[in-house]
Amino acid sequence: GARGCTPQSCAFKDHHHELDMLGASVFGLSTQSSSYQQEVAERLHLPFLLLSDESLKFSSALALPTFQIDGMVLIKRLTLIIKAG
Repeated sequence: GARGCTPQSCAFKDHHHELDMLGASVFGLSTQSSSYQQEVAERLHLPFLLLSDESLKFSSALALPTFQIDGMVLIKRLTLIIKAG
């Protein structure tokens, strides 16, 4: 993913209980395959789901910022807070 995603994911992991107690749900999103994300989630012991947007449909719908590197389109590192309702 984008530079800094592993430390950011680990920070969300470290504070997952606190976020959960506040009623927040945490998800990761990237353009990598589900199998790659599963490996990352297992390796980092992430307590939240990583969602795959390989087709860029979700990213395009929200106009998320992307960049290209080595022939891959990746989502720039960012945090979204979405409130239900």
